[in-house]
Amino acid sequence: MKNKKMVFITSMLAIIVLSIGTYFIFANNNKDNIDSTSNSVKLPMDEDPLINANGLIGKEHEGKENKYYIVYVEHNGGASSSFVPKNLNPGYEPDSDTHVSISFNDDGTVINDGKIIVIKDYELSDSNKNKIKEITGDGNYDKALKEIEEGIKEARKNI
Repeated sequence: MKNKKMVFITSMLAIIVLSIGTYFIFANNNKDNIDSTSNSVKLPMDEDPLINANGLIGKEHEGKENKYYIVYVEHNGGASSSFVPKNLNPGYEPDSDTHVSISFNDDGTVINDGKIIVIKDYELSDSNKNKIKEITGDGNYDKALKEIEEGIKEARKNI
């Protein structure tokens, strides 16, 4: 009887020690991956094939950045449409893979890699116009602005 109690107690202690050891190994292993300001875990980029170094691009582009500028038209945070304006993208030829991707954070906000112009409620803001001017320069600004306004009108019809 005494031997059975001793075996049981020893087995329980071994299980407890192994459990505590395993906990500390995993807790210390993830210590560097925890952001104390937001209480979120940072995973290495290699672990998530949907994210590249900028945290943006889907796996269909093998982690490459957007090749072209995109105009993303959003209405009341719900319905949306997007297009690639030719005046912002010299040499753009639509093909089977346009090399563009739009990703969203957990709140549904567009994660912008600098190549996405977000138009809210069909209205071009001053910051949108400045971005277009920055991309095209003064020479093609009017053509690009007209093309984008036409794209917004088309999106309004289709949304």
